[in-house]
Amino acid sequence: MFSAFTDSILDIERALVLLGDMVEKDVVNVMMACIEGNDALADEIIRFDDEIDQLDENITWLAQEIFANFHPAGGDLRFLLAVPKVSANLEIIGDSCVEIAHYLKKMDGDRISALDGLNFIPQFEAVVKMLNSAISALIERSSRKAWRTMAILEVSKGAFLSNLREITEGGLETSRNNIVNLSLIANALHVMACNASDIAAAVVYITHGVDVRYRRQKIFDNLIADRPPSPEQPRPPAP
Repeated sequence: MFSAFTDSILDIERALVLLGDMVEKDVVNVMMACIEGNDALADEIIRFDDEIDQLDENITWLAQEIFANFHPAGGDLRFLLAVPKVSANLEIIGDSCVEIAHYLKKMDGDRISALDGLNFIPQFEAVVKMLNSAISALIERSSRKAWRTMAILEVSKGAFLSNLREITEGGLETSRNNIVNLSLIANALHVMACNASDIAAAVVYITHGVDVRYRRQKIFDNLIADRPPSPEQPRPPAP
């Protein structure tokens, strides 16, 4: 019985790693599509989305099957409760890639020049780094890696706000349609980073039993101000 349960947990972990790899491939491809203005690559991302959606459904089904056949407790119970949410976070990142592909295809005129008007690379790099770190933290059950992953969200947020300022200050010499789509691309990248951060927050829930998704900024602010977090808030590890 114990071996069957362990094997089932390992199956879910392998499926989550596979889903993470598929989503990361999407992120890298959509980054290249934006750099090159490549419609063919954008179309590939859109077609690939069905495979991500199917694997997301399979992972949720695997978690439900374990609940039906076993009686998990403690960290295993919290892991299984977190699995559908983590899988959904990954699926949302994949959906955001598809959205960016559509926004890219809607742009008119000299898209390369319009895309070069903003620097999306820091946002893309932050998403890839957070995604890798969050999945690694999940498999290793490492709250230390999870907190470090969540800290990267501030880097992504800074890059997002920088791009929004560039858009709103009217420095881009391109059509209104392109400006709208560039804004949507920047926002979709921020959504990706937030979902990667939520995966890391799920690791803290698994290891500590505390949901920090809506309190992480307060915890970081306390650290900056050298104030101890309240007792129910797990302290992020020192760098």
